[in-house]
Amino acid sequence: MPGLLVDLIKADAWSRIIVQARYLLQFSRRSCPPTAASLLLQGGGAGLAVSRQPFPEPTTVKTISSLLASLLLAGASSLAHAGTIDFDNLSLADWDVIPGTYGDHGAGGAGDARVGVSYGGSSGATNYLLFWNNDYGDLNKVAFTPTNGTLARISFTADPGWLISSVSFELAGWPNVDLLAQTIGAGIGPVTASFAPTTVQGDFATPPRHSSFGLGTAGASTAYIEWGTDWNIGIDNISFDVIRDPAAPVPEPGSLALLATALGLAAAGQRRRAARH
Repeated sequence: MPGLLVDLIKADAWSRIIVQARYLLQFSRRSCPPTAASLLLQGGGAGLAVSRQPFPEPTTVKTISSLLASLLLAGASSLAHAGTIDFDNLSLADWDVIPGTYGDHGAGGAGDARVGVSYGGSSGATNYLLFWNNDYGDLNKVAFTPTNGTLARISFTADPGWLISSVSFELAGWPNVDLLAQTIGAGIGPVTASFAPTTVQGDFATPPRHSSFGLGTAGASTAYIEWGTDWNIGIDNISFDVIRDPAAPVPEPGSLALLATALGLAAAGQRRRAARH
């Protein structure tokens, strides 16, 4: 009873899932002679390696297709993707407006392709934030509200099939001073957290020279960060985690296309050998 060993490897920047399944095949008719050849298809972050003896019959190929699709789905649903917005990719002067698309679905090399990002300043009066290069504690290249005495806000919206499960960020005071923040908050869906009033670090006397904040949940399609009301409190090193929505798990199209190609080649090869024998 020949064996077919299937190694399914699914990887991203944070995690690697290696699923190994041994599927025993039993034939009702004579098999073609085994070959030493093997089929290897790789693309993007996923690979499918099939180490073969005789090719299975088409009905068995369909069975394996269902098995591998299930494995792909299980692996993809458990992966988390991290998005980061730190403004380091921007070459701007102090007081310049940060582009409204920066970090939106990965624009500018920031954020994550699965998440939309928008900015709001001056307590909602503007749809942008301003840029400053240094002296916000030990943070460089930060964002702040355009009008002193107002709030700044960054909003996140996940694409269908994805959820935002955590947000974190760092604040510091300018010029290298500790400052009182009247408002520091974060929200993920209906879950919100308030961290203020509190003193935001920035001076040289007591490290670290910035303050860190974060919120984690089971996940929701929207999230936000809000802080103020002093425009001398700037934000940097924003990070958020993106996970599959368990209510609507969808395998990655690239992985399924790769799987379909491999199985199609397997079935075609089997039919050609069956015709010769």
